[in-house]
Amino acid sequence: MAEPVTGLRDATRLLAASGVRIATLETSAGGRIAAALTALPGSSAWFDCGEVAYSYPARLRLPGMVESDLQREGAVSAWAVEKLCLAMLERSDAGLVLAESFVVGPDGGLPEKPVGSGFLCWQMRDHAPWVKACRFSGDREAVFGQIVEAALQGIVDLLTGLHQSMPCSRSDRHSPK
Repeated sequence: MAEPVTGLRDATRLLAASGVRIATLETSAGGRIAAALTALPGSSAWFDCGEVAYSYPARLRLPGMVESDLQREGAVSAWAVEKLCLAMLERSDAGLVLAESFVVGPDGGLPEKPVGSGFLCWQMRDHAPWVKACRFSGDREAVFGQIVEAALQGIVDLLTGLHQSMPCSRSDRHSPK
């Protein structure tokens, strides 16, 4: 079996070596990050659980999501992915959680949030979240692939201490709010 995405083996090796189990709460990627993390044998050593809250109503059912706040901040925002991480910390036993929210297209983009833009968030239990604003290019499938790759690279960067100086993507970067 070919490696599904770049960085998968590094991310899972570091998770396994550290004894940290991860949980994912995905919106736009629809479970693709969880699928990548469980693609290799032995994934129960590093993967706790994954959840997809794709629709707006599904996001509102998560702990800490208040409709007025979500409308004000936006479903694709640094605020939203931080709330998603907090919700997953509450819902799982994982030591590390990962959340994402993107505009994947082909429709739905705005000048301030074009297709391919969004946010990833990683949070270790009892630590502050790390949010990265990203802007990827290509069609819907290309954006999905870049989200997964950036998510996995973020795991590597976080677990090796590089996350404080690493850019999110090969293309444009945006600063979180």
